Amino acid sequence: MHEVVAFDAWLKKTFPAIPIHHQDEFGSSQEAMQWMVESGIPRGKRAQKGAVDSTAAAVILQRYLQQHG
Repeated sequence: MHEVVAFDAWLKKTFPAIPIHHQDEFGSSQEAMQWMVESGIPRGKRAQKGAVDSTAAAVILQRYLQQHG
């Protein structure tokens, strides 16, 4: 958590004109896995490195857009 706070401070100092928004990522991996299963993505594809992470990133972006869009 300390690294996140330090990175946030660095971003704000380095790019003061750009607004920084935080988005909770809690449960995004589980939601991504559930979506992948319900979408019929085979177990082998779900197990590929980064598959769940990239889908979880899409979940996080979707949450943000729903809240701020």
